[in-house]
Amino acid sequence: MKQSTIISLMMILFMCTSLYPQQGEMRIAVLPFDAVGVSEEEAKIITQLYETALVKTKKFNVIERTRIESVMEEQEFSLSGFTAENSNNERAVKVGQLLSAEQICIGSVSLLNETYILNVKIIDINTGLNV
Repeated sequence: MKQSTIISLMMILFMCTSLYPQQGEMRIAVLPFDAVGVSEEEAKIITQLYETALVKTKKFNVIERTRIESVMEEQEFSLSGFTAENSNNERAVKVGQLLSAEQICIGSVSLLNETYILNVKIIDINTGLNV
């Protein structure tokens, strides 16, 4: 994975997290990003990098992947199809509530001219609105 992709990801996270007050960690769930023109493995790795970057800001308490998978399995939700382009916020909010999250991230990873593109939507669980 290119170094510039990781640097770009960190810059995006810095811009997003600067909107949040410094009071405590926000409990957030990151659903696996959908792969659009990239392998599932690449999307999984970028999702993990995104989660790690959120943790490093010290503004988010990221819900463990195993917990997310367990809840999704119990509720018979599919992990695929939660993309920023086509997801119904109500569906994502329902998953977030089951996880006791304050916010939930959904999105996709694609590749354009050797550059990974992330399309991420963060949804507030209480309001159902995009952050």
